[in-house]
Amino acid sequence: MRFCTIPIVLLALICATSFGADAADRGSMSARIDGRNWTASRVTAITFRFGDSPALNITGVLDGPPTSRLSFNLVLEVEDEYGEDFPLRPAAARTSHGNFTFNVMNPDAPENLVTIENGLLSIDRYDAERQTVSGHFSAIATDASRTRRLLITDGVFANIPVLSGR
Repeated sequence: MRFCTIPIVLLALICATSFGADAADRGSMSARIDGRNWTASRVTAITFRFGDSPALNITGVLDGPPTSRLSFNLVLEVEDEYGEDFPLRPAAARTSHGNFTFNVMNPDAPENLVTIENGLLSIDRYDAERQTVSGHFSAIATDASRTRRLLITDGVFANIPVLSGR
């Protein structure tokens, strides 16, 4: 049950940290999703525990309508060490994973969520002084019935402040 609250907590943190901050302090995230440009209106990165493992969530939200969300949960080898490549696979213990939600206001629709089946997210830079992360990603995602496939390319995120949620 503990993991069910993570999306709600993350959405609350995104809202709380995105408004009122100077645009330069908020960071950015963008990608091409099935060939269409997608640029987040709000971004956040937060540390948490994934079972016994330290983890980092990086999330971007594009305000709609509809409001969409691209989110990654990265399992860290060592707490607070971010500079590495994270192979993205379906969610499982000690596995970095991610998903894309087409409309966060309709989370129960099965066609609304695609889960990354195969991908890579690389953190290219962690600025310890500013506590921000930057990097790039790409992935292939599918819905639960495996009838819809989504190609995520040219993904980049820059200068996203890392908050401690532990």
